[in-house]
Amino acid sequence: MLLAADQPINAESAATILEETEASVSHAEDGLVARKLFVDPKPGFFDVVLMDLRMPHMNGFGVTAPIREMNRADAKTVPIIALTADAFAEDAQR
Repeated sequence: MLLAADQPINAESAATILEETEASVSHAEDGLVARKLFVDPKPGFFDVVLMDLRMPHMNGFGVTAPIREMNRADAKTVPIIALTADAFAEDAQR
């Protein structure tokens, strides 16, 4: 799975928990790196993307849109799950 999260402690904690389930985790420390890591491997490499919504260089929304627009089958179907500490109703709606 691809874990896009800019806060090192959050990324490390999430990766540790995920790896305990024998998941293979690739970490992107910002939005630009997340987009590059998704594009580089062959289609279908990632089963899921865990995407922080607030990251430097490109936020989670900014990464998700170009991934969904890519001309490859997995870009349209890979689950992209938002990670955020935002707890307001308008944030949930977005």
